[in-house]
Amino acid sequence: MLKVTGPILFIMQKKDAFIKFLLKRGHIKINKNIYHAPEAFKINALVSWCMKQTDQEVLQKSLLLLERFMAGAIDIQIKGDKLKVSERGSNK
Repeated sequence: MLKVTGPILFIMQKKDAFIKFLLKRGHIKINKNIYHAPEAFKINALVSWCMKQTDQEVLQKSLLLLERFMAGAIDIQIKGDKLKVSERGSNK
């Protein structure tokens, strides 16, 4: 049996907590043992992008945008080191 320790275990625990959080918030659906997570990958990318921000004001604004994205109010795209935000249902 493979024993996982150290940084790998830490990463696996963090991913497990992240998946549970997304399941609880309804961003991952399970149907007959198949996971559907159309927004989970973007949420993960946005969280990773936010973690790289060094300016606290930019970080706070980015986290507010992430919260609005998760609520379904806006869509966000990452373009290089910038976020492109649009209202949901808008073709702008």
